[in-house]
Amino acid sequence: MVEKHEKPVKEEKLAPAAKAEVAAVVKADGSAKVAVDASKPVAPVAPQAPTEEVEGVVAQVSEIVGKTGVFGEVNQVLCKVLSGRDKGRIIRRNIKGPVRVNDFLLLTESEREARPLRQKKKPLAVR
Repeated sequence: MVEKHEKPVKEEKLAPAAKAEVAAVVKADGSAKVAVDASKPVAPVAPQAPTEEVEGVVAQVSEIVGKTGVFGEVNQVLCKVLSGRDKGRIIRRNIKGPVRVNDFLLLTESEREARPLRQKKKPLAVR
């Protein structure tokens, strides 16, 4: 009779759910066989950061007014506020990044409004 000598695994280094290796085999007919091998420890699972709820106001983009910014990287849009104390109000906001009509935005506040874009003046026609 041959005895197997293995080093003991320190329990405090492993996550509580990572004490054994689990292997699952799914056959073609849909049946599954699950095998648990307790001799092989699984790597510890990284702790997950708790998800934080962000407070804000939901708004829907109704119209894209134009581009602004030094390089034209910011879109100015009109959006309708769907929640909060300003519900139903249409405000003008500057959005950095891709945006389309009917996109939903999560605004941190709905009191401030962006300044309207200035239209470029057309040169006077020479007679």
